[in-house]
Amino acid sequence: MEGAEGSEADDAGGREPDSAASRLTDDLILQILSQLPARSLHRFRCVSRHWRDHICSPDNRRRMAQTFAGFFYIGWTCDDNNILSDKFLHFASVRANNGGEGPVIDPSALSFPPGYHARLYRIDSCNNHLLIRTWDPVVRFATNYAVCNPATDELSPLPDSPTLSERCTTARLLFDPPSAGASSSSSRRSYRIFEFQCDDVGSYRCPDVWIYSTETRAWTYKQCGWAHDGDPVTLADDTSGVYHRGMLHLCPKEPVIASVDRDGNKWITTPKPADPGDDGFLGGPPPGHIGVSQGRVQFLNTPEYNHLKMCVWERDKGRWVPKHSIDLRELFVTWDSRLGLNCRLLGVNPDRGMVYFLQGQHNKLASYDTERGEGRIICELGFNNYTPYVAYSPSFALSFARTLREDQ
Repeated sequence: MEGAEGSEADDAGGREPDSAASRLTDDLILQILSQLPARSLHRFRCVSRHWRDHICSPDNRRRMAQTFAGFFYIGWTCDDNNILSDKFLHFASVRANNGGEGPVIDPSALSFPPGYHARLYRIDSCNNHLLIRTWDPVVRFATNYAVCNPATDELSPLPDSPTLSERCTTARLLFDPPSAGASSSSSRRSYRIFEFQCDDVGSYRCPDVWIYSTETRAWTYKQCGWAHDGDPVTLADDTSGVYHRGMLHLCPKEPVIASVDRDGNKWITTPKPADPGDDGFLGGPPPGHIGVSQGRVQFLNTPEYNHLKMCVWERDKGRWVPKHSIDLRELFVTWDSRLGLNCRLLGVNPDRGMVYFLQGQHNKLASYDTERGEGRIICELGFNNYTPYVAYSPSFALSFARTLREDQ
């Protein structure tokens, strides 16, 4: 980038470079920057001081992509008798792993209604927003949902689910962000909530689903179209999943990836990729993790349990292609003869080749850079928390929560 190098030299001298980039209007610069993914946006800081000021300006950040920030999860506190007393929404930042970039996310600053924390039950995330599921202490087994934008401190409740929470195994948020330049009104019909229902209390096999749509503002019942060996697939709150290009992909306990379109009309199961050297598991292989990194769907698993290896496959032209093989012994992962591999996959960085996982009894958040072949410990989460740990990249644009208030 000769222009970029010259820009930095000229900036050091205190004058703006005479280049094509310097002759662009502010509106055109912002339009260009709003089209870029987060990783490319960071590189464009070196074009000139003027471009860097636009990128760093708080007034412009709602129009630009933000870097991956970390993971939300639910933690709890106990009283003197070691009895659960309250729950809180927590956030584990990976900023130290990204060179200190990105805004600080403080869940304690969110404007939750009084008593809301105590009713926290499960969370999910999709494209910069959180789906928060709570239980109603007045009505037994009643489930309440709300959508939250942590970056803008907005939270809005959704219509109550028509089902009982005791049969809900997991709920997922599906959101297609508006394309660049789209009006706010065109983004008002972009959400779905899938609430999967088990066939019996205590079972995790899910033959049924209720779908909430922002178009109808109502819940609709459908039968799940997934099956393995004649039975419904098994889903839980810690089942890995990702929404990408109009399809929700989940990793059930069965050796298949379960996918469905946002309207619940197209149901697909595809075999999970397997390593030719898989030496088998007692009780079957772990479900694995599915995510999206740099625009590609990736599947991660530990097929060779005794060899402490983690494999990464990438979806390419309708087939799974092996991308990385990671020796977990080099990443501070411990082995216990009774417990086995003391490691839990959390997710992948959407902007770069980075894998995150929890390691050890103290739940140390660790990362592995697949591009550099480097691993590191980020922080320690401790004991008082539970799955799922949901990945989050902030968005400062007009949120769904505010849109709901306008519609109501």
